[in-house]
Amino acid sequence: MKKSILICLFAVFTVLSFVSATGCDISTSLISQDPYPAIPGDYVKLVFELSGVNNPSCQGSMFEIAPEYPFSSDPGQNLAVNVNEISFIDNFKQTVIVPYKLRVDKDAVDGDAVIKTKLTVGTTDTSKYSFENFNVSVKDVRANFDVILNDYSYATNNFVIGIVNVGKNDAESLIVSIPEQANIVVSGASEKVIGSLASNDDTTVSFSATPKAGPINITLSYNDKTNNRRTLDTQIVFQTGAFDNTKASTGKSATYYAVIILIILVVGYLIYRHYKKNKKKKNSL
Repeated sequence: MKKSILICLFAVFTVLSFVSATGCDISTSLISQDPYPAIPGDYVKLVFELSGVNNPSCQGSMFEIAPEYPFSSDPGQNLAVNVNEISFIDNFKQTVIVPYKLRVDKDAVDGDAVIKTKLTVGTTDTSKYSFENFNVSVKDVRANFDVILNDYSYATNNFVIGIVNVGKNDAESLIVSIPEQANIVVSGASEKVIGSLASNDDTTVSFSATPKAGPINITLSYNDKTNNRRTLDTQIVFQTGAFDNTKASTGKSATYYAVIILIILVVGYLIYRHYKKNKKKKNSL
């Protein structure tokens, strides 16, 4: 009888031990992203939910994230946490939440960026590891521009640049500048303020300049939707002969030659008349 009881107790203990050793089944989910979508150059707050952490075999389990571009953490931020040291939410101590605050790179583009997570279950040499990736939505806040040589006059050296905001976002405090370079000499201001340029809007800006044939560097700087200052370098091409019709004429016009011919004819007629008159006097003597 005692032997049977001992066998039963041993069996129950074995089952409980097995359940305790294998019963830690933590599931991870990303339950919040603020703001949504994330804005380049700003912070995003991510909240993860870890469910099923109440099993004794989950003791000492660690959860951590590994930020990669376009995300980064501030110095000193703890990215790995012990799930048993986090306050439980009110559901019979089965779920915990883990918040993180990450910076989004200012040059991040539209789309989903990946956050990698690692969960270590247990604290022994037989600890289990699981890796999971979560998508974080990012929205590009940059403007984008098409820049062209709109007009040029050899007579006045008026160099006109056309600018179109072809991006999805408005540009604020837009400044257009022509850097010092071999293919153009700017007289006066080399920077001009445009101000605001809405998406799909266009404008022109004029400089007093003497260009040469070839590429000309143009720099645009502006504030994006998050008030970050951005710079865009681009080029336009000045082509030989494209604006020759604006050159001041150095030749003689047809009117000029007509006047010269008329003067010659009048002078010739007067000389001829004078000659005929003198000849007539001689013949009458």
